Amino acid sequence: MTNKNLPYILVLAMLASAFMLLACDTDYEGCPAGSYPSGGGCEMGCPEGSVMEDGKCELLPVVEEPEDGDEEAELEQEDVVDGDNEDDPTDGDDTEDDPADGDDTEDDPADGDDTEDDPSDGDDTEDDSTDGDDTEEDEEIIVDACDPNPCTESNRTVCVADDASGFVCNCDADFEDYGDGTCKTSDPCAIEDPCAATYQECLNDKGVATCGDCLTGYDDFDGDECLFIDACSVEDPCLVDKQECVNAQGVATCGDCINEYQDYGSGVCLPDDPCAINDPCAAGGKACVNDMGIATCGDCLGDFQDYGSGECLPNDPCAVNDPCAAEHKECQNNLGVSECGACLDHFTDYGDGTCLASDPCGIEDPCAADLRVCENNMGSTSCGDCIDDYTEYGDGECRLEFPCASNPCDSIANTTCEADNGYHECNCSVDYMDYGDGECRPEDPCEADSCDSIANSECSNNQGVVRCDCITDYMDYGDGECRLVDPCASDVSCSDNHRDCENDQGNVNCTDCVNGYHEVGSTCVEDEVCEVNTCNNHGSCSVVNGETECDCEAIYGGDTCNQCADGYDSYPSCECNFTEPRCDGNILLTCSSGTLVDIDCTEIADTLAGDGSLCGDYYNGTPGCHACIPGDRTCGMMGGYLCALTCGDNGMWQDYDICSASAGCDNGYCN
Repeated sequence: MTNKNLPYILVLAMLASAFMLLACDTDYEGCPAGSYPSGGGCEMGCPEGSVMEDGKCELLPVVEEPEDGDEEAELEQEDVVDGDNEDDPTDGDDTEDDPADGDDTEDDPADGDDTEDDPSDGDDTEDDSTDGDDTEEDEEIIVDACDPNPCTESNRTVCVADDASGFVCNCDADFEDYGDGTCKTSDPCAIEDPCAATYQECLNDKGVATCGDCLTGYDDFDGDECLFIDACSVEDPCLVDKQECVNAQGVATCGDCINEYQDYGSGVCLPDDPCAINDPCAAGGKACVNDMGIATCGDCLGDFQDYGSGECLPNDPCAVNDPCAAEHKECQNNLGVSECGACLDHFTDYGDGTCLASDPCGIEDPCAADLRVCENNMGSTSCGDCIDDYTEYGDGECRLEFPCASNPCDSIANTTCEADNGYHECNCSVDYMDYGDGECRPEDPCEADSCDSIANSECSNNQGVVRCDCITDYMDYGDGECRLVDPCASDVSCSDNHRDCENDQGNVNCTDCVNGYHEVGSTCVEDEVCEVNTCNNHGSCSVVNGETECDCEAIYGGDTCNQCADGYDSYPSCECNFTEPRCDGNILLTCSSGTLVDIDCTEIADTLAGDGSLCGDYYNGTPGCHACIPGDRTCGMMGGYLCALTCGDNGMWQDYDICSASAGCDNGYCN
């Protein structure tokens, strides 16, 4: 029977052969034609799964796998070499039993080439669970065409599985196929830019770097070369020759001389004033002359002269350089050269040719700080005895002989001066002491000042200074006097007068009347109390500011409702006796035969009642009782004067003119 693994094995072999054939087309990486690489060397022939044709290895066709168990189909598979299934001892493709060739399908225990089941030979393809020689499999074998990677072409090593061809080789990263089958770089300009040196743009032409237009700032000026538009700004070749740089189509050319330079006829730009740039004559005391752009030296300058040697030397060399000043000697002109003569004033030559100070102590007295006499010792100084009023003490220093003679302690009160080895000390006098601040104050200041001038105080020593502190229960309110902390605690002047007591900076201040009292004039009197008959039963009683007040009924008057109101007679009955209507708030009162009649004006809609009463809506259209009709005039008495009265808009008599009593008043007008 046929081995069922054979198709898979053939597929793998053919794929491997395909890879080798690709190598064959390229001579298998150096192997000669008709050979292939194997084990690090080359072997003749073709790899398994391929045959040699015309000197090349050709891949054998793939045999499809038959259905499982179809032994007849297996036997009828095409012979990949000669196409028959007859027994041929040399081809291994027949099905007839030949013990010598191992290609039959008949069972022969001795040759191991049959397909019949024989538990003892292990060569069958039938399933036998006991012999372990069958090829039946339950799982499908998966073949990865890219493992191992068959793509070995330079820059094309990316293998991708493909159902149609098995696999496809793609270009590597940063490479692409521009259509010619070759993988070239995606950005050739990044690898090498051949255009930078020619100032051109680098372009990618199918993987090849090519040069395009001129870069920004460059132009070919209708030529073949990109030149800098402003060539003079890149490099100015004319600067050293002092010529103007001219940009001629990207090429720097030299033109006229620059400012402050000119061509004197030699074709070279030389300075207009070479002496201003470099004066080679100044050091020699000569004038610099411009000779066709070249500085040359002429006559001596004004402060120089030629003494006969041909050199220009100073008229006054001592003014230019005085080498004698440091030596304290006179400087003399010897044909333009400074020479030193005699000593200057205040200097003396003591015999060694050196000029030293005639009075060195007058120039600098190094002994003054030590309070000693400065002595001249051949032009140098030396220190002698102590100066006047000073004497030398055992330590070799000069100090005052009588240090207290100048009264140095007078500036500190209550001190005495004591001399000690040339120094003075200011000590406190008797009964005085230094409290640490250098001043002398009394040891007991309270002995001379016991604070008697400040009442309720006692004296204490505050660093030699009297301090007056308030005694217990007293305090200083800021004015330096001691007054009671609580003056109201011991004072009865306010309570005796029924007033509250207030502490006013230690003083008693009697304020308002205490509860239950009220002020009458300047005296606190006890509050009044409403009794049953305070208002004589003709009004209501209330206490206002400690005093009783009565709100009397309309017909009663007086402080305690103890009399009839105006227009009423015969207390306590108080019958009405007025003839003209009057208002009591919004109540219109009329009197008829001693009987009082009251009308609520707010309930009357008429502007004027038919009886001429004062009910109406004269004031802001609000019904009520009004004393008069706005605009009316009348004559009447006000405060004892005869007056002409006018009724205001509020319905009340308010405007008036006082009339002469002798002239009189008529119809609301003074005569």
